[in-house]
Amino acid sequence: MTATQMLAQHPPVSPPARELPEIRWTSPESTLWVATRGADFAGFVEFREGHYAVTNGIGAQLKHGATLGAAQALIGKPNSAASHPAALTGVSAAAAGLLVTVPGAGLTVPWMV
Repeated sequence: MTATQMLAQHPPVSPPARELPEIRWTSPESTLWVATRGADFAGFVEFREGHYAVTNGIGAQLKHGATLGAAQALIGKPNSAASHPAALTGVSAAAAGLLVTVPGAGLTVPWMV
């Protein structure tokens, strides 16, 4: 049986929706705000060059916020890829097998079936 046939018989299953912990903010410096969700790093906001730059929990730059509140709200959006690493974990099918992605670890591993 080929990998494609096996994937057709057993398609990837989406993980169930889970409730994420509340985001908490700390400010270790006057121009830096760090977000955590539960025990996990969720991102940070930094005031530089006249705007609030937003970096998510996996290090990707998001768009800038005009105010601190607007920038912090970008971290809180579940679909912004800024939220809890567990919410981002997924499995996607590939023609030759599976690609298992663990975003919090920055790791994608090809898994041949």
